[in-house]
Amino acid sequence: MSFPDTVTSLIKVKVPHRLGITLCSKRYLLLFLLVVSVVVVADAGRAADRVKTHDPELDALSIQGLSIAWPLDDTPVGMVALAGGEFIFGSSTRQKELGYLLDDRYAQSPPYASRKQRWYDDEASARVATIHPFAIGRYPVTQAEFKQFIDVTGLPMPDMTQAQWKAQGLVHPWERVQRYRWKAGRPSMDRGDHPVVLVDWALASAYCLWYGQRLVQHAPEFAGGLTFRLPTGAEFERAVRGISGRIFPWGDQFEPGLANHVYYVAGVRQGPFDTVPITAFPRDETSEGVRHLGGMVFEWTATPWPSHRIWEPGEAYNPHTADPVLRKAQTLFRDDPVKALEVLRSGALRHEVRGGSWDDLPGITRGSARHSRPSPLRHILLGFRCAAVPQS
Repeated sequence: MSFPDTVTSLIKVKVPHRLGITLCSKRYLLLFLLVVSVVVVADAGRAADRVKTHDPELDALSIQGLSIAWPLDDTPVGMVALAGGEFIFGSSTRQKELGYLLDDRYAQSPPYASRKQRWYDDEASARVATIHPFAIGRYPVTQAEFKQFIDVTGLPMPDMTQAQWKAQGLVHPWERVQRYRWKAGRPSMDRGDHPVVLVDWALASAYCLWYGQRLVQHAPEFAGGLTFRLPTGAEFERAVRGISGRIFPWGDQFEPGLANHVYYVAGVRQGPFDTVPITAFPRDETSEGVRHLGGMVFEWTATPWPSHRIWEPGEAYNPHTADPVLRKAQTLFRDDPVKALEVLRSGALRHEVRGGSWDDLPGITRGSARHSRPSPLRHILLGFRCAAVPQS
Protein backbone atom coordinates (compact mmCIF):
# COMPACT_ATOMS: atom_id res chain seq x y z
CA MET A 1 0.00 0.00 0.00
CA SER A 2 1.40 3.41 -0.95
CA PHE A 3 1.65 6.31 1.45
CA PRO A 4 -1.41 8.18 -0.03
CA ASP A 5 -3.53 5.00 0.04
CA THR A 6 -2.64 4.44 3.70
CA VAL A 7 -3.68 7.96 4.64
CA THR A 8 -6.96 7.69 2.70
CA SER A 9 -7.91 4.39 4.34
CA LEU A 10 -7.30 5.81 7.78
CA ILE A 11 -9.42 8.89 7.09
CA LYS A 12 -12.37 6.71 5.99
CA VAL A 13 -12.41 4.61 9.19
CA LYS A 14 -15.66 5.13 11.14
CA VAL A 15 -15.37 5.72 14.86
CA PRO A 16 -17.72 3.53 16.98
CA HIS A 17 -19.93 5.85 19.03
CA ARG A 18 -19.99 3.57 22.08
CA LEU A 19 -16.22 4.00 22.65
CA GLY A 20 -16.47 7.74 23.05
CA ILE A 21 -15.24 10.22 20.53
CA THR A 22 -12.25 11.39 22.65
CA LEU A 23 -10.86 7.92 23.30
CA CYS A 24 -11.34 6.82 19.70
CA SER A 25 -9.79 9.96 18.30
CA LYS A 26 -6.68 9.43 20.39
CA ARG A 27 -6.53 5.75 19.55
CA TYR A 28 -6.89 6.27 15.82
CA LEU A 29 -4.53 9.23 15.90
CA LEU A 30 -1.88 7.02 17.51
CA LEU A 31 -2.57 4.31 14.94
CA PHE A 32 -2.29 6.85 12.15
CA LEU A 33 1.04 8.18 13.43
CA LEU A 34 2.40 4.66 13.89
CA VAL A 35 1.51 3.61 10.35
CA VAL A 36 2.89 6.82 8.87
CA SER A 37 6.19 6.41 10.72
CA VAL A 38 6.52 2.81 9.53
CA VAL A 39 5.83 3.84 5.93
CA VAL A 40 8.31 6.73 6.08
CA VAL A 41 11.06 4.60 7.65
CA ALA A 42 10.49 1.79 5.13
CA ASP A 43 10.61 4.23 2.23
CA ALA A 44 13.83 5.78 3.55
CA GLY A 45 15.30 2.31 3.92
CA ARG A 46 14.46 1.42 0.34
CA ALA A 47 15.97 4.71 -0.85
CA ALA A 48 19.13 4.02 1.11
CA ASP A 49 19.72 0.80 -0.83
CA ARG A 50 18.95 2.14 -4.29
CA VAL A 51 21.57 2.13 -6.98
CA LYS A 52 22.54 4.89 -9.37
CA THR A 53 19.76 4.32 -11.90
CA HIS A 54 18.35 7.23 -13.90
CA ASP A 55 20.77 9.73 -12.42
CA PRO A 56 20.84 12.70 -14.85
CA GLU A 57 24.30 13.84 -13.74
CA LEU A 58 25.81 10.40 -14.37
CA ASP A 59 23.75 9.57 -17.46
CA ALA A 60 25.29 12.63 -19.13
CA LEU A 61 28.80 11.20 -18.68
CA SER A 62 30.38 8.75 -21.07
CA ILE A 63 33.74 7.02 -21.25
CA GLN A 64 35.25 7.27 -24.73
CA GLY A 65 37.43 4.20 -24.30
CA LEU A 66 40.77 5.86 -23.57
CA SER A 67 42.73 3.31 -21.54
CA ILE A 68 46.44 3.24 -20.67
CA ALA A 69 47.72 -0.19 -19.68
CA TRP A 70 50.17 -0.83 -16.86
CA PRO A 71 53.46 -0.46 -18.78
CA LEU A 72 55.67 -2.95 -16.92
CA ASP A 73 55.84 -6.70 -17.34
CA ASP A 74 55.47 -7.33 -13.61
CA THR A 75 53.66 -5.80 -10.64
CA PRO A 76 55.30 -5.31 -7.22
CA VAL A 77 54.56 -8.04 -4.70
CA GLY A 78 51.42 -7.30 -2.71
CA MET A 79 50.12 -4.74 -5.20
CA VAL A 80 47.44 -4.65 -7.87
CA ALA A 81 48.15 -2.87 -11.17
CA LEU A 82 45.35 -0.64 -12.47
CA ALA A 83 45.04 0.80 -15.95
CA GLY A 84 45.06 4.54 -16.45
CA GLY A 85 42.96 6.60 -18.81
CA GLU A 86 39.41 7.82 -18.40
CA PHE A 87 37.23 6.99 -15.42
CA ILE A 88 34.15 8.33 -13.65
CA PHE A 89 35.26 10.55 -10.78
CA GLY A 90 33.26 12.52 -8.24
CA SER A 91 29.75 12.38 -6.90
CA SER A 92 26.33 13.34 -8.20
CA THR A 93 23.75 15.09 -6.03
CA ARG A 94 21.86 11.80 -5.73
CA GLN A 95 24.96 9.91 -4.62
CA LYS A 96 25.62 12.44 -1.87
CA GLU A 97 22.03 12.07 -0.72
CA LEU A 98 22.48 8.30 -0.78
CA GLY A 99 25.30 8.73 1.74
CA TYR A 100 23.04 10.72 4.06
CA LEU A 101 20.20 8.21 3.68
CA LEU A 102 22.47 5.29 4.50
CA ASP A 103 23.76 7.02 7.62
CA ASP A 104 20.25 7.92 8.76
CA ARG A 105 18.93 4.43 8.13
CA TYR A 106 21.68 2.64 10.05
CA ALA A 107 22.30 5.21 12.79
CA GLN A 108 21.37 4.58 16.40
CA SER A 109 19.28 7.77 16.52
CA PRO A 110 18.81 9.58 13.18
CA PRO A 111 19.27 12.14 11.79
CA TYR A 112 22.98 11.39 11.99
CA ALA A 113 25.73 14.02 12.28
CA SER A 114 26.73 13.59 8.62
CA ARG A 115 23.45 15.15 7.49
CA LYS A 116 23.45 17.81 10.17
CA GLN A 117 26.99 18.89 9.32
CA ARG A 118 26.76 18.22 5.55
CA TRP A 119 29.82 15.97 5.49
CA TYR A 120 29.40 14.81 1.91
CA ASP A 121 28.68 18.17 0.29
CA ASP A 122 32.40 18.73 -0.39
CA GLU A 123 32.73 15.71 -2.65
CA ALA A 124 33.90 16.59 -6.16
CA SER A 125 31.28 17.03 -8.88
CA ALA A 126 30.77 14.00 -11.11
CA ARG A 127 32.91 14.11 -14.24
CA VAL A 128 35.03 12.05 -16.62
CA ALA A 129 38.63 12.34 -15.44
CA THR A 130 41.93 10.89 -16.62
CA ILE A 131 44.70 9.28 -14.64
CA HIS A 132 48.05 7.58 -15.23
CA PRO A 133 48.32 3.82 -14.63
CA PHE A 134 49.45 2.88 -11.13
CA ALA A 135 49.65 -0.03 -8.73
CA ILE A 136 48.12 0.05 -5.25
CA GLY A 137 48.51 -2.17 -2.20
CA ARG A 138 46.07 -5.07 -2.17
CA TYR A 139 45.62 -4.56 1.59
CA PRO A 140 46.33 -1.82 4.10
CA VAL A 141 49.81 -2.02 5.63
CA THR A 142 49.73 -4.35 8.63
CA GLN A 143 51.25 -4.09 12.09
CA ALA A 144 53.76 -6.84 11.29
CA GLU A 145 54.86 -5.15 8.05
CA PHE A 146 55.27 -1.86 9.84
CA LYS A 147 57.40 -3.51 12.52
CA GLN A 148 59.93 -4.55 9.86
CA PHE A 149 60.13 -0.92 8.78
CA ILE A 150 60.67 0.31 12.36
CA ASP A 151 63.28 -2.36 13.08
CA VAL A 152 65.34 -1.37 10.01
CA THR A 153 65.02 2.42 10.14
CA GLY A 154 64.77 3.08 13.89
CA LEU A 155 61.92 5.54 13.28
CA PRO A 156 59.20 6.05 15.92
CA MET A 157 56.84 3.17 16.59
CA PRO A 158 53.04 3.65 16.73
CA ASP A 159 52.67 4.68 20.35
CA MET A 160 51.77 7.77 22.33
CA THR A 161 51.15 9.00 25.86
CA GLN A 162 47.80 9.73 27.40
CA ALA A 163 48.57 13.46 27.33
CA GLN A 164 49.41 13.30 23.61
CA TRP A 165 46.19 11.45 22.86
CA LYS A 166 44.01 13.87 24.80
CA ALA A 167 45.71 16.85 23.15
CA GLN A 168 44.34 15.70 19.79
CA GLY A 169 40.77 16.26 21.00
CA LEU A 170 39.31 13.02 19.65
CA VAL A 171 36.13 11.43 20.97
CA HIS A 172 37.57 7.97 21.62
CA PRO A 173 38.61 7.49 25.26
CA TRP A 174 42.21 6.74 26.20
CA GLU A 175 41.20 3.28 27.44
CA ARG A 176 40.18 2.31 23.90
CA VAL A 177 43.60 3.27 22.54
CA GLN A 178 45.42 0.67 24.64
CA ARG A 179 44.84 -2.27 22.32
CA TYR A 180 46.51 -0.41 19.43
CA ARG A 181 49.61 0.84 21.26
CA TRP A 182 52.95 -0.83 20.76
CA LYS A 183 54.69 -2.05 23.87
CA ALA A 184 58.33 -3.12 24.15
CA GLY A 185 58.82 -2.17 20.51
CA ARG A 186 56.14 -4.40 19.02
CA PRO A 187 52.37 -4.62 18.51
CA SER A 188 50.20 -7.03 20.46
CA MET A 189 50.98 -10.61 19.45
CA ASP A 190 47.43 -11.20 18.18
CA ARG A 191 47.38 -8.05 16.00
CA GLY A 192 50.25 -8.60 13.59
CA ASP A 193 47.84 -9.13 10.68
CA HIS A 194 45.68 -6.10 11.57
CA PRO A 195 46.14 -2.77 9.77
CA VAL A 196 48.63 -0.50 11.52
CA VAL A 197 47.14 2.67 13.06
CA LEU A 198 48.44 5.54 15.22
CA VAL A 199 50.66 6.58 12.30
CA ASP A 200 50.79 10.20 11.14
CA TRP A 201 50.97 11.24 7.48
CA ALA A 202 54.75 11.72 7.47
CA LEU A 203 55.50 8.31 8.97
CA ALA A 204 53.12 6.64 6.51
CA SER A 205 54.87 8.44 3.64
CA ALA A 206 58.27 7.36 5.00
CA TYR A 207 57.13 3.73 5.03
CA CYS A 208 56.24 3.92 1.32
CA LEU A 209 59.69 5.34 0.51
CA TRP A 210 61.31 2.52 2.50
CA TYR A 211 59.08 -0.11 0.89
CA GLY A 212 60.12 1.04 -2.56
CA GLN A 213 63.82 0.93 -1.69
CA ARG A 214 63.52 -2.51 -0.11
CA LEU A 215 61.60 -3.85 -3.09
CA VAL A 216 64.28 -2.73 -5.54
CA GLN A 217 66.89 -4.58 -3.47
CA HIS A 218 64.97 -7.83 -3.90
CA ALA A 219 63.54 -7.13 -7.37
CA PRO A 220 66.09 -5.04 -9.26
CA GLU A 221 63.93 -5.13 -12.39
CA PHE A 222 61.91 -2.33 -10.80
CA ALA A 223 64.97 -0.11 -10.19
CA GLY A 224 64.51 3.30 -11.74
CA GLY A 225 61.09 2.37 -13.09
CA LEU A 226 58.73 3.04 -10.20
CA THR A 227 58.08 5.75 -7.64
CA PHE A 228 56.58 4.58 -4.33
CA ARG A 229 54.39 6.85 -2.24
CA LEU A 230 50.92 7.14 -0.75
CA PRO A 231 48.14 7.04 -3.36
CA THR A 232 46.55 10.33 -4.32
CA GLY A 233 42.87 10.87 -3.58
CA ALA A 234 42.07 10.37 -7.26
CA GLU A 235 44.05 7.12 -7.40
CA PHE A 236 42.26 5.83 -4.32
CA GLU A 237 38.89 6.66 -5.87
CA ARG A 238 39.86 4.99 -9.15
CA ALA A 239 40.81 1.87 -7.16
CA VAL A 240 37.45 1.86 -5.36
CA ARG A 241 35.18 2.67 -8.29
CA GLY A 242 36.91 1.16 -11.30
CA ILE A 243 36.45 2.77 -14.72
CA SER A 244 32.65 2.99 -14.70
CA GLY A 245 32.25 4.73 -11.34
CA ARG A 246 30.63 2.03 -9.21
CA ILE A 247 29.35 3.42 -5.91
CA PHE A 248 30.95 0.91 -3.54
CA PRO A 249 34.08 -1.23 -3.92
CA TRP A 250 31.94 -4.33 -4.54
CA GLY A 251 29.37 -2.70 -6.86
CA ASP A 252 26.33 -0.41 -6.81
CA GLN A 253 24.13 -2.22 -4.29
CA PHE A 254 24.64 -1.60 -0.58
CA GLU A 255 24.39 -4.40 1.96
CA PRO A 256 25.22 -3.80 5.63
CA GLY A 257 28.14 -5.76 7.00
CA LEU A 258 30.02 -6.35 3.74
CA ALA A 259 32.76 -4.06 5.03
CA ASN A 260 34.12 -3.44 8.52
CA HIS A 261 31.93 -0.51 9.55
CA VAL A 262 29.36 0.25 12.24
CA TYR A 263 25.61 -0.01 11.76
CA TYR A 264 22.68 -0.34 14.14
CA VAL A 265 19.74 -2.73 14.08
CA ALA A 266 16.93 -1.88 16.52
CA GLY A 267 19.36 0.33 18.41
CA VAL A 268 21.96 -2.44 18.84
CA ARG A 269 25.43 -1.82 17.40
CA GLN A 270 26.64 -4.29 14.76
CA GLY A 271 30.15 -4.89 13.49
CA PRO A 272 33.46 -5.73 15.22
CA PHE A 273 34.02 -2.14 16.44
CA ASP A 274 37.74 -2.82 16.02
CA THR A 275 40.33 -3.59 13.39
CA VAL A 276 40.41 -7.24 12.32
CA PRO A 277 42.82 -9.40 10.28
CA ILE A 278 43.15 -8.22 6.70
CA THR A 279 41.81 -11.57 5.47
CA ALA A 280 38.43 -10.82 7.08
CA PHE A 281 35.48 -9.28 5.20
CA PRO A 282 36.35 -10.91 1.85
CA ARG A 283 33.40 -9.24 0.11
CA ASP A 284 34.86 -5.78 0.67
CA GLU A 285 36.86 -6.28 -2.51
CA THR A 286 36.90 -4.70 -5.93
CA SER A 287 36.63 -6.68 -9.15
CA GLU A 288 40.38 -6.04 -9.58
CA GLY A 289 41.13 -7.66 -6.21
CA VAL A 290 41.84 -4.69 -3.92
CA ARG A 291 40.54 -5.22 -0.38
CA HIS A 292 39.18 -3.06 2.45
CA LEU A 293 38.62 0.14 0.48
CA GLY A 294 35.12 0.51 1.96
CA GLY A 295 35.80 -0.25 5.61
CA MET A 296 38.40 -1.21 8.24
CA VAL A 297 40.43 2.03 8.55
CA PHE A 298 40.51 5.46 6.98
CA GLU A 299 43.63 5.85 4.86
CA TRP A 300 46.07 8.68 4.31
CA THR A 301 46.55 9.91 0.74
CA ALA A 302 49.28 12.04 -0.85
CA THR A 303 46.73 14.78 -1.57
CA PRO A 304 46.98 18.02 0.43
CA TRP A 305 43.61 19.38 1.51
CA PRO A 306 41.55 20.92 0.07
CA SER A 307 42.75 19.54 -3.24
CA HIS A 308 40.55 21.76 -5.41
CA ARG A 309 42.56 24.80 -4.29
CA ILE A 310 45.77 23.25 -5.61
CA TRP A 311 44.75 21.26 -8.70
CA GLU A 312 41.55 20.17 -10.34
CA PRO A 313 40.20 17.00 -8.66
CA GLY A 314 40.82 13.98 -10.83
CA GLU A 315 43.69 15.50 -12.76
CA ALA A 316 46.73 13.25 -12.96
CA TYR A 317 48.79 14.47 -10.02
CA ASN A 318 52.34 13.40 -9.29
CA PRO A 319 53.35 14.43 -5.76
CA HIS A 320 57.02 13.91 -6.58
CA THR A 321 56.87 16.76 -9.10
CA ALA A 322 54.25 18.89 -7.36
CA ASP A 323 55.46 18.49 -3.76
CA PRO A 324 59.07 19.62 -3.16
CA VAL A 325 58.94 18.34 0.43
CA LEU A 326 58.34 14.80 -0.78
CA ARG A 327 61.10 15.06 -3.38
CA LYS A 328 63.58 16.24 -0.76
CA ALA A 329 62.58 13.47 1.65
CA GLN A 330 63.05 10.85 -1.04
CA THR A 331 66.60 12.06 -1.67
CA LEU A 332 67.44 12.03 2.03
CA PHE A 333 65.72 8.83 3.06
CA ARG A 334 68.29 6.22 2.10
CA ASP A 335 71.12 7.83 4.11
CA ASP A 336 69.18 9.58 6.88
CA PRO A 337 65.62 8.33 7.55
CA VAL A 338 65.30 10.49 10.68
CA LYS A 339 66.11 13.66 8.75
CA ALA A 340 63.77 12.60 5.94
CA LEU A 341 60.95 12.19 8.46
CA GLU A 342 61.60 15.70 9.79
CA VAL A 343 61.33 17.05 6.25
CA LEU A 344 58.06 15.20 5.65
CA ARG A 345 56.62 16.67 8.83
CA SER A 346 57.33 20.18 7.53
CA GLY A 347 54.87 19.74 4.64
CA ALA A 348 51.15 20.41 4.25
CA LEU A 349 49.14 20.84 7.44
CA ARG A 350 46.21 18.65 6.28
CA HIS A 351 45.84 15.76 3.88
CA GLU A 352 42.92 14.06 2.22
CA VAL A 353 41.69 10.86 3.84
CA ARG A 354 39.79 8.14 1.99
CA GLY A 355 37.92 4.92 2.72
CA GLY A 356 35.79 4.02 5.73
CA SER A 357 36.61 2.93 9.27
CA TRP A 358 35.41 0.36 11.79
CA ASP A 359 33.71 3.16 13.77
CA ASP A 360 31.78 4.87 10.96
CA LEU A 361 28.35 4.45 9.42
CA PRO A 362 28.00 3.18 5.84
CA GLY A 363 27.59 6.50 4.02
CA ILE A 364 31.37 6.85 4.09
CA THR A 365 31.86 3.48 2.35
CA ARG A 366 30.97 5.12 -0.99
CA GLY A 367 33.96 5.49 -3.29
CA SER A 368 33.48 9.23 -3.83
CA ALA A 369 33.44 10.07 -0.10
CA ARG A 370 36.42 12.06 1.15
CA HIS A 371 37.44 14.28 4.05
CA SER A 372 40.66 15.53 5.63
CA ARG A 373 42.69 15.19 8.81
CA PRO A 374 45.58 17.20 10.28
CA SER A 375 48.82 15.71 8.95
CA PRO A 376 50.34 15.16 12.46
CA LEU A 377 47.26 13.23 13.63
CA ARG A 378 47.73 9.74 15.05
CA HIS A 379 44.35 8.04 15.20
CA ILE A 380 43.10 4.55 16.01
CA LEU A 381 40.82 4.80 12.94
CA LEU A 382 43.51 5.83 10.47
CA GLY A 383 46.00 3.68 8.53
CA PHE A 384 47.36 3.61 4.99
CA ARG A 385 48.54 1.62 1.98
CA CYS A 386 51.16 2.44 -0.67
CA ALA A 387 51.01 3.11 -4.39
CA ALA A 388 53.61 2.64 -7.15
CA VAL A 389 53.68 4.88 -10.20
CA PRO A 390 55.76 4.30 -13.35
CA GLN A 391 58.27 7.13 -13.63
CA SER A 392 57.84 7.37 -17.38
